[in-house]
Amino acid sequence: MFSNNGKISNHQAIRLLILDVFTGACLFLPMALSRIAGNGGFLALILGLLLTLVDGAVLSWCLEKCASQFIQNLGRGWAARILRWLYGLRCFAAFIFLMGMFSSVLNETFLYTMPKWLVIVGMLFVLIYGSTKGIEVRARLSEILFYLILVPIILIGLFSIPEGNISRLLTFSDVSFSGVFQGVLVTWVLMAPVEWMLYIAPENPNEKPFKIFAWALGIGGGLAALIYALCVTVITVEGMAGERWPTVILMQIVRIPGGFLSRQDGLMLSFWIFAMFISLSGALSHTAELWGGGKVKNNQWMLRICALAGGGAAWLLGTDRRFLNIYFWWMLASGVALLWIVPWFVGVTRRGSLLQKKGKKIGTMVLALCLIGGLTGCENYVELENRAFVMALGVDPGEEENYRFTYTFPDLEALTGNGSSAKYPPMTLEADSLQDSEDKYDSMSGKSLDYGQVKVIVLGNEMVSDWKKLKNLLDEIRNKPEFARTMLVCECLTTGEEMLALDEEVAGSIGIYMEEMFENNGKHLGISSVTLNDVIMKMETTDIGGILPKVYIYDKKPRIMR
Repeated sequence: MFSNNGKISNHQAIRLLILDVFTGACLFLPMALSRIAGNGGFLALILGLLLTLVDGAVLSWCLEKCASQFIQNLGRGWAARILRWLYGLRCFAAFIFLMGMFSSVLNETFLYTMPKWLVIVGMLFVLIYGSTKGIEVRARLSEILFYLILVPIILIGLFSIPEGNISRLLTFSDVSFSGVFQGVLVTWVLMAPVEWMLYIAPENPNEKPFKIFAWALGIGGGLAALIYALCVTVITVEGMAGERWPTVILMQIVRIPGGFLSRQDGLMLSFWIFAMFISLSGALSHTAELWGGGKVKNNQWMLRICALAGGGAAWLLGTDRRFLNIYFWWMLASGVALLWIVPWFVGVTRRGSLLQKKGKKIGTMVLALCLIGGLTGCENYVELENRAFVMALGVDPGEEENYRFTYTFPDLEALTGNGSSAKYPPMTLEADSLQDSEDKYDSMSGKSLDYGQVKVIVLGNEMVSDWKKLKNLLDEIRNKPEFARTMLVCECLTTGEEMLALDEEVAGSIGIYMEEMFENNGKHLGISSVTLNDVIMKMETTDIGGILPKVYIYDKKPRIMR
């Protein structure tokens, strides 16, 4: 890339490429490979990394022949212009794909109260500003973010050991050659950002480019493989195939000791957001420079056009299956073509002139990145008083409609210490679905139900016995990102409504009371807690009533049945 701020060091180039490769691949590959290759997904990922390594050897040879100034040495002929536009179109396609994926992940799992277009608009403002600051700013941020991303991954790996089953990685039943082959190609496409090495000018031109490439692919691809392996051992391949974003689910269900975070996925994704901007700004900057024929500083009009066009395309297309098919076919076809064209072009066209770059004062992206946090914070603050935070959810069969939902709420002022200790009584609504119940509550109270703080779901005895209704309910809950996979699920010997009616009898919230009851008394009684993720993962193959802990009412208090 044409750097506005001068060359970067070799270790900065490596870390920058690691984030470019890893950030998108770790989110998309667990979902894609589990569906395409099944139990052969991990094998496909490893073979895909080896294919990318071969690709990198060719790119490194080209870069070495051009004295680490590949794009600058292309010249101005018609062949050079074609190569620029081909590479630029690959970067632009990657920008649309990454923007669509990242905005979908944020909108569906983290910022689900914000419309998707607002998420994209906020990201575009930051990207347009940050992309004008040059590669050195990206490189410096990547040095910091590298450890902020690496440490949570290591922690997830350590904490997932008790919950995972490593033998699932060694299961190769029903593995098809075509599935593995397709998985290899998908992995190669997801590793495409490593070719951005062609646009980066390391500080030491004598360093072998392949060494930089190999380190970046080894660490970035290795981290993606680690995330995939953890998803398989904890969620299972079948569970991954049924999830929209298995990596985010993994962040939810792996428990951090101490229980001080109910949604640790939010903390980890907050770090990930910054890495997303590193990758997106790289794709946007490379596109503008390849198509504009010069530095971004001198072609800001091209940068803005690419950003707005890419953002609009990402909003319209997102992760639509038809767009993904077109994207992958284009990246495969163009990638194969360039593997043949570029070595030939480098062999017959050599320009010795190197661009002299002037240093400029380094700007900072951090302030601009805070715009996203500001948008999020303001949006949440405005809507806080219009939300009803559910602490416990009871579900029973309805008399007139399919379900009878019971909700308990905290007193927000009492929890924050700024008001009285008054409590809102539980509310019961009959509805044909959870969404129908939410709509009824909204029309009655003018507030939206928020499930982000739910501690426990209490299923009535008759609800557990009605398999069809229970499955429909779990399918609906599965598609609602507000429900943390770590919340507890239990069966009441009577009804969920009767159990949650005790909310006015216990100190604080019945949801928190039952959570602490399972944590403390459950261990002494030898009763294991069952989480929402356990129920969802086993609902197709296991009798849910057989795994749920049973609770009953005694002396106006919930009790765990031995």
